[in-house]
Parts: sequence; C-alpha cells; structure tokens
Amino acid sequence: METISGTASWQLTIQRTADSVTILRAATCDKTAALPDSVFGLPVTCLADHAFAPSLPETEGEQVEIRHGIPSGPFDNGSLEELFLPDTIKRIESYAFMKCRELKSLHLWDEIEYFGSDIFMNCRSLSSVEINRSSEKQGEALAYIVKGITRELDVTVRQSNGETIRLIFPEYFEKLTENEPTHFFNFTIEGGGYPYHSVFVRNRLDLNQYDSLWEKYISGPHEEETALRLAWMRLKYPAGLSGEYREKYWEYIRLRIRKALLMVLESGDIAGLQLLLDQREVQPEDLSAAADKARNEHKTEALTLLLETRHRRFSGEMRKKYDL
Repeated sequence: METISGTASWQLTIQRTADSVTILRAATCDKTAALPDSVFGLPVTCLADHAFAPSLPETEGEQVEIRHGIPSGPFDNGSLEELFLPDTIKRIESYAFMKCRELKSLHLWDEIEYFGSDIFMNCRSLSSVEINRSSEKQGEALAYIVKGITRELDVTVRQSNGETIRLIFPEYFEKLTENEPTHFFNFTIEGGGYPYHSVFVRNRLDLNQYDSLWEKYISGPHEEETALRLAWMRLKYPAGLSGEYREKYWEYIRLRIRKALLMVLESGDIAGLQLLLDQREVQPEDLSAAADKARNEHKTEALTLLLETRHRRFSGEMRKKYDL
C-alpha cells in the first residue's frame, strides 16, 4: 500500500486510467473528511458501487493510504458525520454511501453527470446537504438527492453569482400495509412533505412551485417547528421569492414571533435576529424570554442586541406602567 500526505485520513482502493481515478473503496477514521480531488496527479472523477459502504469485502484495485496526523480510530466510516466531495466528481454509482449511518452532512458540486440507484440507502442520519454551483447552469444533483430521501432535509445551494438558497424539505412516510383478506399490499404516503420532494421540472428546481405548496402544507397535519424553519429560510434567503409568498411566510412567523426569536437565537444568526426584532409584533415578554436564553448560553452579542432593543422600544412604556 502506497502512503501519501493529504488533508484528511483515508484508505482508498482505486482504479487508474490514463486521465482519471475511480474510487472503488474509501474508508476514513475522521468525523469530518474531504475526499481528495486528485490522486497521483489524476482527477478523482467517479465513486464506484458501494464505495463508502462499511463492512464490505475488499475489492481488487490499487491500495493507497492518505495520512493526515495520527489516525483517530478504525478506518471503517463508522465515525464519518460530514463529507466533502470534490468538484471533479462526475459519476456516483449505485449504493455508494449505503449504511453510512452516522453521515449527517454532505457537501458536493452540481456538475455530477450521473447518479446510480439508492446511493443513500440506510443513511439514516443524513439531514443536511450543501450543493455548490460553479456556473449559472443548474444541474440535477438537488433533484436526485431530494427525490431519493423521504426524511426532512435542510438544503443549501450556493450559486456561482454568490447568491445562497436555503430550503427545508419536510419529511414524509411511505407505508406498505397488508390487506389480509386479499393478501394484497396497500401503498400509502403520509405526511405533508411529499409534494415538496417533487418540486422539479425536468430535474430542475422550480422555486415558484415550492412556494405554492405553503398554504396547503400548513393547513394539513404538519410539524410547527419544521414549518417555522421552512418559512424563515425562505425569508432569510429570498432567491426567487415573490411578494405574495413573502407576506404569507411573514404572517406565519409573526404569529409565532417568540418561537422564531428563540430559533434564530439558537443558530447564532445575529443578522437574522435583527430582522426579527424589526417586526412590530415583538413584545417585551418576547424579548425577556430571548434575553434569558442568550444570558444562559453566554451569547453576549445577541444579549446586547436584545437588551438594547427592549430599552429603545419599550423603556418608556415600562416606566408608565411603573408610575401607575
């Protein structure tokens, strides 16, 4: 096995051609790891079937170890929580990440040209995806990932012009139940998230279609926390957001302004916190609840902003109550 230095610890089985490298097997001991964009000077362009799947027998190929410091544990992807794929990747074959059960966050590029089937099978923790675009052209990576995962997904799209899109795709459930008298199986879909996972036209994201689902979603059974995150992300990152839907999202947020304040405070988003504090619906008791949380969590900048807002907007009103 040949050993080279890198920015993460990997044990790779590769297949070389004259102009590219295919990763047949990739195993790391790290929690956060970036797959190299080249090996031996050749670009890494393909992840083979089961490339990251743990506990599989070795396959024939060239063995390479990439060293970055002292290994922190076994090379079995058992600790892998966050993975960065290089922009050189053009193909991801079937079951590439099967049983990567700790994988929570994936970063990749939108120039991938081919996806196999079920690449995230049994990736039960995957909840965050970041897609980067190096050109104005929209690829199919987002459609493939969102259509293939039924769980709630928090998706960030970083566009080539510097604009960011942040979208929440709510969870839904697919169920098979046996009809005992006939021994047939009934297939049902439960949860309001299913339409959100289908907002693609020719595998390209349609933001207007995404926003058009909002009223139907909140009128049916749904998780309030999920809806709050969905509305907030569209307001904070308003790419393609029309005035009509902007007001509908704000209406939902304003009715739950304290919950929104606490949610944004948790994320540490000071600019977002200021945006919420500008809303007239914010009351002194909302500011007090948020200030208590900021104080307990030692978030000094946020606490200062909350106290200044309370003093500026409500100190006169509070003095009047005291005088009475």
